Amino acid sequence: MPYAVGYARFSSTKQGKGTSLARQQELIAEWIENNPSYKLYPKKFEDLGRSASKGDHLKHGFGQLLEAINQGEIKEGDVILVEAIDRIGRLQEMEMISLINQIVSAKVQIITLQDNCTYGPIIKSEQIWSLVGKVQQAYMYSASLSERIKKSYRAREKLAANGIIPKRRTPIWLDSNGIIKDEIALAMKGAFEDALAGIGERRILKRLISMHITFAKINPSTIRRWLTNRIAIGYWKEWKIYPPIVSEELFYQVQQRFSDEYKPATAPRTHFLSGLIKCGECGANMQVKINKHSPFTMRCTTRCAYGDLRCQNNKSFPVPILLHICNDTATLAVETAMKNLELSTSRKKLIVIEGQLRNISEKIQTLVTSLMKYGQVPEIDVQIAALTKERKNLERDKLFIIDDSTEKNSTYNMAWDYQYELIADHPMRLNALLQSAAFNIKCYTNGGIEASTKGNEFSKCTYEGYDRKKQAYRISTTAQIHHITNREGTLTKERLELFKNMLAIQRSKGNNTLTPVETSPEEKEMYVFYTSIGN
Repeated sequence: MPYAVGYARFSSTKQGKGTSLARQQELIAEWIENNPSYKLYPKKFEDLGRSASKGDHLKHGFGQLLEAINQGEIKEGDVILVEAIDRIGRLQEMEMISLINQIVSAKVQIITLQDNCTYGPIIKSEQIWSLVGKVQQAYMYSASLSERIKKSYRAREKLAANGIIPKRRTPIWLDSNGIIKDEIALAMKGAFEDALAGIGERRILKRLISMHITFAKINPSTIRRWLTNRIAIGYWKEWKIYPPIVSEELFYQVQQRFSDEYKPATAPRTHFLSGLIKCGECGANMQVKINKHSPFTMRCTTRCAYGDLRCQNNKSFPVPILLHICNDTATLAVETAMKNLELSTSRKKLIVIEGQLRNISEKIQTLVTSLMKYGQVPEIDVQIAALTKERKNLERDKLFIIDDSTEKNSTYNMAWDYQYELIADHPMRLNALLQSAAFNIKCYTNGGIEASTKGNEFSKCTYEGYDRKKQAYRISTTAQIHHITNREGTLTKERLELFKNMLAIQRSKGNNTLTPVETSPEEKEMYVFYTSIGN
């Protein structure tokens, strides 16, 4: 049974959001249904978002179809199904006739479904004139469209050169008039900061969606395009015509991150501690174990997956104590991360200049590629000369920048404030910052817990188990035994309820001032703990 080989193509990604592909596929399916003597070829040939006027499709889907004909996989008696002849290409007349002849010479027919015409294996004389007319019409339409687009583009460039914002498609944080959408722009500024902290695009998108419904239908790959779009600092091509949403140093710091091909920090999937807690025996990450009737615990991932063959650490560590230790010992790591991101005046200038130099190098490389393809073109020579001059000026400016790097301004107290701000508002960014500073907490089989930061009372301690009487976890340090309250314990719930009732009674009497009461050390520690984690 001969094959019916479907081929679908459209030129722009915008068409991909419309009905073009569905319409072409429907025509192909309808033809096969009405011609049961043919069976559908098992491989799909498509060129989605590829131009046929430049021949891009010949390197991809349609090129693969031609190769299948040359290899004899598609052979005499088979048919190629296309919506119209211009789906095969919009090249010049002689190129198109040669392309069609290559197919029909292999005794493979071309069927255009829109007008129900069949070409091959021998093209009749009356078909030749009709075919030439269609090919010429397709080419002329493409050439005319291209010229209109170029004319429109030149007009917009002229407006931009005069400081006027042209009508054009803009990123999500701008409307068509180039005016900032404040809420979305603020969210995008946070996205740049997240990217600099080391968070990947998927996690950034998840946070953006939580901040504004506009981001709900955005693809993660779009996030990278936005983060590399110079419109974020106001530039369209060479002209600064839009209001910036981030500083140039932040923008170019993020570009440097991307050019260094950094590996984003392991973002927490469901828990802040993910990626920060390590097995002290094998070095693997610890994973959160969900318990129905007791607080979550963390166990060695390797042990859970492979048993004692790969790791001997069978100890479970309650999440409340690890949270307490993390919050207590992480501040030094936050301070380190802040210092790593802190920039002196000269460093800010260098980052901007280096970013501009990268942009110029990319433009020159693109122009050189065009020279290799088209030969000597005066306009290209002029552009290369202008860019080369601009690059020399920037390199000269770079030489005259004086290193003013001084003692970093970030302090422990500033880091402490920032840490607890992130605990409340953005734990995911805190997680990424801590990982960027190589902070971790190791847990050992004997209950030992060791933070990578030193000098804190909890930097090295031991989990001693659960005290049922006090309904608290016991942690021993060199100085003393600490009790970390179990927030799910009945004692905790009773005392919190008692506290709420006491407040209610006082307020009912018109007294808004809390009367001091005597509390035990355990109660005081409980309140400190709840304050630290944000109940």
